[in-house]
Amino acid sequence: MDIFVSSIPFKLKDNGLKELFEPYGKVNEAKVIIDKRTRLSKGFGFVSMPDETEAKAAIKKLNGSVFMERTLVVSESEKKEISKTVRTNYNPFLAKKKQKTPWLAGANAKLFIDEVNSDKPGKTRKKRRGTGRGTTY
Repeated sequence: MDIFVSSIPFKLKDNGLKELFEPYGKVNEAKVIIDKRTRLSKGFGFVSMPDETEAKAAIKKLNGSVFMERTLVVSESEKKEISKTVRTNYNPFLAKKKQKTPWLAGANAKLFIDEVNSDKPGKTRKKRRGTGRGTTY
């Protein structure tokens, strides 16, 4: 039987989670879920116990108990269904790309004239659009 354990201390490792459940029966596997980017615990994990009666006893005893100054939430884990709408042959590089407008294409950039100050109508500046960071001339 698979057991879901949440609100576990962030410093707890797989061995510590296994040791927490071993007094209630044999534990096949204990896994603390780790964030891929930060390599830190997400605060929950899963425990697998072969005997269902021992697992239910462990759930009953450990749910709501305090472990390392944290209140544990222990319940039977629910199996996640695999979605049938998974796109297996989707390749984002082959997806239809947007056409660039001519004034945004780097080599075909158009020049336009922009008024700098409304009180000085004779002062103008040319600005090239589409070549990045708005280079002024």
